[in-house]
Amino acid sequence: MIKRLSLLLLLLFVFSCDTNRVFESDIDFENEIWLMDSTAIFEFEVADQLPKDLMIKLRTDLTYPYQNCYVNFKLKDGAGSVLVEHMASLQLFDEKTGKPQGKGNSVYQFKESLISEYRFESQGKYTLELTQYMRMSELNGVYSVGLRVQDSE
Repeated sequence: MIKRLSLLLLLLFVFSCDTNRVFESDIDFENEIWLMDSTAIFEFEVADQLPKDLMIKLRTDLTYPYQNCYVNFKLKDGAGSVLVEHMASLQLFDEKTGKPQGKGNSVYQFKESLISEYRFESQGKYTLELTQYMRMSELNGVYSVGLRVQDSE
């Protein structure tokens, strides 16, 4: 019990030191499969008009069958109006060596900017929707997808 409490306090300390983070969340996929019709929805709040970076996080393993991943994303305001809509191509593995680009040993976490230095017009709630666009109904080897919103540096 003491060890768990110590670990929890350590984690709280580590996360509290991240002053740039506005929002961060991950959605885990059952059986490490990202279904094509499964949209990851992240709702977050913006409290100021400072520029923000929106980063995608993707956790995969070596069973992931491709070197890249196409992801469609939509940024919406609180009323549901689409502010930005785009398809991103994420390079998960080095094309020459085949080595994973992310950090890890058996599960790799990849992080890349979707939108840099975005200025939200007003404070309030926003939504980012992510869907995989690999033209496969089941994308194997994907543990989770996440979003990090941070103040631009």
